[in-house]
Amino acid sequence: MLTTLINRPVKNFKDFVKQSHVIIDIYRYIKKFNKSSPIEANEEALLALRRDVKNKVFVNVVSLKGINSRNFSNHTSTKNLIEFLENNKFNFKWCDIPSDGFHKNDSHPNEKGYITLQKCTEDALKTL
Repeated sequence: MLTTLINRPVKNFKDFVKQSHVIIDIYRYIKKFNKSSPIEANEEALLALRRDVKNKVFVNVVSLKGINSRNFSNHTSTKNLIEFLENNKFNFKWCDIPSDGFHKNDSHPNEKGYITLQKCTEDALKTL
């Protein structure tokens, strides 16, 4: 039976890896520099896009079934998005699809919802 530097018995290779100080240090190092989540990557992409197009960006924040401009503060991801847009001075507007603009049995927009989205998109293009 193997023992590690702290003299605890090692049952198998997996146990050895878990107790290895070198591997733990490497894992911590990688985690420290690989913290980028998909949300952070999207935020970085938005900032890069804005730089590349010289601030000519308009963001339509499209409501979801149950999440809109009046109740988004109860939804962490949406609240964080709005805070990011405000803190980085993005030109944005909510596109609130009415509750009857969604299919009854799922969260996708119906014809009325897509008409609302089309109007929001047209309005956004006018601002650019």
